[in-house]
Amino acid sequence: MLAYFASQPLPLHPHNGVLQAWLELGVVGALAVAAILILVVGGIERVARRNRAAAPLFALFSTGALIFGSTFGAWQSWWQAALWLVAALAIAVVNGADSPDGGARR
Repeated sequence: MLAYFASQPLPLHPHNGVLQAWLELGVVGALAVAAILILVVGGIERVARRNRAAAPLFALFSTGALIFGSTFGAWQSWWQAALWLVAALAIAVVNGADSPDGGARR
């Protein structure tokens, strides 16, 4: 019985990014994650007012949020790298669509 209490309180990530942020970072971390998500959605909304590139951005965000909320550990390096890569590519596409020539190279 004592061996049970001597083990780690959370030996494996909970496969839920929101729950993992709450458990590992506490209230402050959960609020920080919520603030980041609100800023991202606000940025997508600002892009939506300028052009039609917002539909794919909302799709990317929704897909990432769904996966973040249901599988994997939030801090796994390959997952973080995939999110940052997709975000960088999305920003590049949106910035190319905003250019006067539509992102076309001459």
